[in-house]
Amino acid sequence: MKLIYKSRSGHTEDITSLVTRITWSGTLSEAARKLEFSVLTSKMDRNLPYVAMEVGEVVILYGDDKQELFQGYIFRKGKTLSGLEVSYSAYDRLIYLLKSSVSMKFKDLQAEKIVKMICADLGVPVGKLPDSKVPLSFIHMGKTAYEAIMVAYTLVSKKTKGRPLFIPRMDKGKLTVVASGEVVAKRTLSSASNLLDASYDEDIESMINVVRVIDQDGKLFDTVENKGWKDRYGKLQATVQKEDKKDVKTTGTAQLMGMQRTASAQVQGGPDMIDMITGHMIKMNHGLFGRTGLFFVGGDTHTFENGQHSIQLDLQFQKMMDERVAE
Repeated sequence: MKLIYKSRSGHTEDITSLVTRITWSGTLSEAARKLEFSVLTSKMDRNLPYVAMEVGEVVILYGDDKQELFQGYIFRKGKTLSGLEVSYSAYDRLIYLLKSSVSMKFKDLQAEKIVKMICADLGVPVGKLPDSKVPLSFIHMGKTAYEAIMVAYTLVSKKTKGRPLFIPRMDKGKLTVVASGEVVAKRTLSSASNLLDASYDEDIESMINVVRVIDQDGKLFDTVENKGWKDRYGKLQATVQKEDKKDVKTTGTAQLMGMQRTASAQVQGGPDMIDMITGHMIKMNHGLFGRTGLFFVGGDTHTFENGQHSIQLDLQFQKMMDERVAE
C-alpha cells in the first residue's frame, strides 16, 4: 500500500513510512468511501519527518498493484497532548454530493443529463455513466444532491426491463455510476483458507404482510397482502393513504416487507482481495449459510496494520441499491 499526500499548493509527498494504521471502508447507505489513518509525528524528534497536513487537503491511496483505490479530502484531524500520532479522516468526493443540497426541476431528462447538471453546479467531475434512455420528470427541492441522483436512478431502475440496480462511485476523482453486483470478487471465501469467522441473522421485526389502503375520508379502499407470509408469521399490518394518480396495487405492494436476512464475515485479506468492496459480489463456501453461492457486499472495512490486512464484510442475500423516491 502507498499513501500520498497532496497539499493545496500542489506539493505531493509519500507518507507511507509514517503511517501506522489505515482503515478504508464504505457502506451502501453512506455512499462516500472513507479513509482513516494515523501518522507518526513529533516536532521534537529530528529523525521523524514532520508533515503538516491540513483539513481540506487531498490524500490518495494506492494498492500493491499501483492502482488507485481512494482519492479524497481530509475532513478531520486530531491529536492528543501526549500522543505521537495524528489521526485523520478523509472522504472521497461523493461527500460533497451528500452534504450539499440542491433545488432543481427536471423535465423529460435522462438520468445522465440530471447527474451532469447537478455535478456542474457543485463542481464535481463526472466520469462514465450508463446510457439510461429513460426520460424522467420530477422536482427536487432543498434536499441533497446525492438524493436527487438516486431518485433519478431509482426511477430508471423501476422503468427498465429486468429492474437493474445502480450504485454511484468515485473513480480517480470522477463520479461514475455502476451496476450493482456487476463485479464478482476474484477470491472465494472459505473457512478452509481465508474466512476467519462468519455469522448469520434472520428476523421479521420489520415485516409487513398486509397493507390497508384508505381514501381521503379514512375509509378502506383496497387491501394488498402476501398471504404466504401472513399465514406463516401472523398478520403484521400497515395502513397507507391512497395517492392521486398512483396505482393502488403499486402503492400497497411497495409497503410489503418480508423477512430480513443478513450475514457478516471476518476475512484474512491479501493483495488479491482489494475488490471485496461495497457493491460487489463475493463467492463464499461455508456450511453456516446452508449454501455455497454469491453474496452482495453491503458494507466493507479493510484494515492495514503491522503488515497485516483484515477485512470485515456485511453481506446481503441479494443485490441492492440505495433507492430514493421523489416527493
